[in-house]
Amino acid sequence: MIKILSYNSFNNELKKYWSSLIENGKFSFFQTYEWNKYWYEKICKGDKFIFLNILVIFQNEELTDILPFYINKKKNLKILEIIGGVNTDFKSIIYSENSLFNKEKNNEKVIKKLLLKNLPHFDIAIFDNQIKIKQNMNNTFLDYFNNIFLYNNYYLDFTNLTETKYFENILNKKTYKDTLRQIRRLKKIGNLNFKIINEEKDMVLYTKKMIELKSIQYSYTKQNHLFTEKKYRDFYTGLISNELLKRNLHISVLLLDENIISIHYGFKYNHTLYYILPVYSKKWSTYSPGNILLYFLVKDCFNQKIKYFDFTEGENKYKLRWSNKKTSMYTSFFGNSLKGKMYFIVNYKIKNIIRKFIN
Repeated sequence: MIKILSYNSFNNELKKYWSSLIENGKFSFFQTYEWNKYWYEKICKGDKFIFLNILVIFQNEELTDILPFYINKKKNLKILEIIGGVNTDFKSIIYSENSLFNKEKNNEKVIKKLLLKNLPHFDIAIFDNQIKIKQNMNNTFLDYFNNIFLYNNYYLDFTNLTETKYFENILNKKTYKDTLRQIRRLKKIGNLNFKIINEEKDMVLYTKKMIELKSIQYSYTKQNHLFTEKKYRDFYTGLISNELLKRNLHISVLLLDENIISIHYGFKYNHTLYYILPVYSKKWSTYSPGNILLYFLVKDCFNQKIKYFDFTEGENKYKLRWSNKKTSMYTSFFGNSLKGKMYFIVNYKIKNIIRKFIN
């Protein structure tokens, strides 16, 4: 027998269910209750066009799935999405080994009927940033929907690797030699220092500096970016004062004397380092500051017994050079009205065709 509870707010009961499922270790930092609650409260709460609809599923009284959905109303269109927005690199339902989506008897028709019965009306479901298979985790949720390939996600698996083996046999040789050469060049100018930032006042300082440098970087390409909005600047600086999330923050900086060469703002969770917001000072761009920071970050991962270094969203060429594994990312969807289907064709299928043609 299937029982489904619906929540339109984050509360202690939901937290209890969520925490019990997340404990199996299959999920990323972005699937934690704390991250999703923080994201919703900072980005969505009070938005009259956002409607939270989190489904908690029990099968024969066993908790098996949590579907962290919300409905985003855009003009006259209602879009069902997984919580997280542009700040969340990986999105997923939370599930157990006995997930409703692992049952062979549940075909596409059954699953869609279940969603439609337990959710308010929506025109289209669009589930972005879905990983198919990673670290022995198979996202069978994707099997019930149409999928469009987004990009490859690169990561570094440290299993059976030593630091020497990685730098000599795995990392692109040209990249490795050039990085060491640039380090020697910088050391001739001053004191080169790589630091993991743990003091709260320094975390605030370097987070603000990261946002400043990122904004400058985007200005050169004339890109619209999230830091043009105050709520997103506050989102990242505010994480530092959130005690539950602060422990997962991983901020590092590369300094030459007192000069900032590069900064990385990321997360560490469940033996994985998530590479989220790297940035460098344009003044030092001829010294390959991004590669040097990566060099020290990877060395620190070996020292800290990190199992995975995840390059997260984006298919940049440098990620291919530094990684040894990859997986595929998808957008899943299904239309629930004619205008929903038309919206997807215009905003996803056509854009995806253009992107492939350009690349």
